[in-house]
Amino acid sequence: MAESGSLTFVRRVLDCAIADVAREEYQRLTEGMRSEDREKFVGGALDDLNKLGRGISPNYRSEWIALFYLTWYQPRQVHLAYTALRYLFDNLKQKPPRRIIDFGCGSWAVQIALSILFAEKSPSQNVAVHGIDSSEPMMRIGGDLWRKFRKMMVLESARGSRFAEKLRRALDLMTDSCSYDTSYEASAALHAARGAISSDDCWLTAIHATYPSNRNYMETVFRRIRKEHEPVIEMVTFYDRYDAGNPRPFYGELGFTEKKISSFRVGGNSLTKITKWRKELLTELKNLNNRRLLTTSVPWNLKGEEVVMIRSKK
Repeated sequence: MAESGSLTFVRRVLDCAIADVAREEYQRLTEGMRSEDREKFVGGALDDLNKLGRGISPNYRSEWIALFYLTWYQPRQVHLAYTALRYLFDNLKQKPPRRIIDFGCGSWAVQIALSILFAEKSPSQNVAVHGIDSSEPMMRIGGDLWRKFRKMMVLESARGSRFAEKLRRALDLMTDSCSYDTSYEASAALHAARGAISSDDCWLTAIHATYPSNRNYMETVFRRIRKEHEPVIEMVTFYDRYDAGNPRPFYGELGFTEKKISSFRVGGNSLTKITKWRKELLTELKNLNNRRLLTTSVPWNLKGEEVVMIRSKK
C-alpha cells in the first residue's frame, strides 16, 4: 500500500475537527431533552445506520443520522475520495478539473479530499464542487465540518506548518466557488455553468451514493449530466457486495469499468478524538440499547471492501 505524509497530518486535524463539530451538534440537538429521549434518538440513529452494512439506505433526512454518520463513516469517506481522486490525478493524464459534479455529496467528503489534493499539487488553483444530495442535514453538517477544518488550518498555519498554509489557501479558494442543492433540477449553479466551461474541465463523482432505491433517479441524472455538461471523467465507488444490491451490473450498463486502486495507508488506524467522544456518550446514556455500536474505535484506513469504477471519454 502507498503512504501519504499529507494524510497523516490531515487525519490528526480531521479527528479534532469532527469531534468538535459532533459535540456542538449533539449539544444543539439535545438541549432541554430528557435522558430517556436522548437514549431513544441516539439508539435509533445507530440502529438505522447499521443497515448500511446490508446495503440499505438509512434515513439521511434525520439530523441524528447526519451526526453519527459524521462520527463513523466520514473519515473513511474522505480517505476513499482522496485515494480515488489522486488515482485520477496521477494516472489518467488529465488536467485537474475546474468543476466537479458530486452526486450524493453527503457531508462534503469529495470537497475535503479535493482541498487536500490541490494543496499537495497546486494550491493556487481553484475547483468548484457542485454537490447534489437529497439530505439537507448531511450537507449542513458537512458545511459545519468544512468551516471547522478551515479554521483549524488557520491555526496550524500560524504554528508554522507549510502544508497547512497550502491547504488553507486551497480551502479559501474553494469556499466561495462551491454550491450544494437537494437535486440536480434545483441547482441554479449547474444550469448557469452549462456550456460556460469546456467539458474537458468537468468531472462527475459519486462516492458510495448507490442504493437500489435511488438507481432510477441516479441513471436519469447521470444521463442528463452527460448530455448537458459532457464530463471528461466519471468516477463512482461502492462497497464490494455480492448480494442483490451489487451495483456492478448497473454501472457496467452505464459504461463504467472497474479499476484496482491501492489506498494510501496511515500508521495508527483509529481516530482517538472522535472515538473518545463516542465513548463518552456511554457514560451519559446508561440505558442505551446496542451500546457496542459506540465502543469500537473509529477507523481511518480503508478495509479493501471499496470498489472504484471509472468512465473516461478519452
